[in-house]
Amino acid sequence: MIRILQVLGVMNRGGAETMIMNIYRKIDRSKIQFDFVVHREEKGAFDPEIRQLGGRIFKAPQFKGWNLFQYAGWWIYFFKSHQEFRIMHSHIRSTASIFIPVAKRNKIISIIHSHNSSEGKGVKADIKRCFEYLLRWQGDFFIGCSEQAGRWLFGNRVVHSDRYKTIPNAVDQDKYNMDYRIREKYRNEFGSSDEILFIHIGRMEGVKNHFFLIDIFRDLLEQIDKSKLLLVGDGSLKNNLMKYVKDLGISEKVIFLGIRDDVPNLLMLADCFLFPSKWEGIPVSVIEAQAAGLPCFISDKINQEVKVTETVTFLPIDRGTKIWVNKIIKSDLSRKDTRMDIKKSGYDVNKSAYEMQQLYFELLRKYV
Repeated sequence: MIRILQVLGVMNRGGAETMIMNIYRKIDRSKIQFDFVVHREEKGAFDPEIRQLGGRIFKAPQFKGWNLFQYAGWWIYFFKSHQEFRIMHSHIRSTASIFIPVAKRNKIISIIHSHNSSEGKGVKADIKRCFEYLLRWQGDFFIGCSEQAGRWLFGNRVVHSDRYKTIPNAVDQDKYNMDYRIREKYRNEFGSSDEILFIHIGRMEGVKNHFFLIDIFRDLLEQIDKSKLLLVGDGSLKNNLMKYVKDLGISEKVIFLGIRDDVPNLLMLADCFLFPSKWEGIPVSVIEAQAAGLPCFISDKINQEVKVTETVTFLPIDRGTKIWVNKIIKSDLSRKDTRMDIKKSGYDVNKSAYEMQQLYFELLRKYV
């Protein structure tokens, strides 16, 4: 059995984390086992499951700039202490250029995985891009959740080489097949038997554009009084968002659900998915919402490759809320059967898990 080292921030229910857990559940764990290096002290939502599946979790210090030598030193000591790893699969970018050279000195094959297609704007983003630019020369192999995400991080030269592969952020379709018994149970629990339920899934950070999302819902309430907004996720903006909702006088209509482990059931509960992000690669939550057959109204700043079913409508986020409200209230909000579309599009987790497993074996053969 070979052990693959997965490197992430923290194993909460974000896009990259959900994707790698979907793969982890489906690979042949008698042949391949995952271990994880994370960069935050708090317990991750997936930590118990990782241990149950046989994985280990190691905690690196969070990189803060001034602790460069401490951070690099941790990796040097880690690889000296853990010589069982042959492959490292990094899902973080900005500090990968620090630990990948350490891995190479220890003859560890490095995979760099791009899950996004933008860094945002500002000084912090510019500094990150400088670190990330080095990766296209440091990595042994490169993966993008889409070709656009690959080009953004690695450039055309890498994407058009034999050292690159696109592997979609696949989902386990079976979990999202509609079960009306679950829907009825959840709607009774939420006291929402006759309401239209809008849902958003995402960490509460600036990129997800929650304030604009709440503005959209506030204006929707003028047209659809019997409705609620379910917000799934957590983050640094949560308290500010709760205050904003309270100041708007719609606290009873907006439900903060936090981080959940029953996302498929919540998507069965909901009637419509809203996702007005400022930028994204291929967000797993949008694929999940499509797998559940929900009508999805999402930002036109998101990679267009995310549309794998006819349930998706792209809308601008720089022209106010009215265009969103008008489109939603004039649309058919009935649920669709999208199972075949998901499988045909390549977003089936069984296919992605097989491709990832084969890639690991191929790299081991190539770099022996």
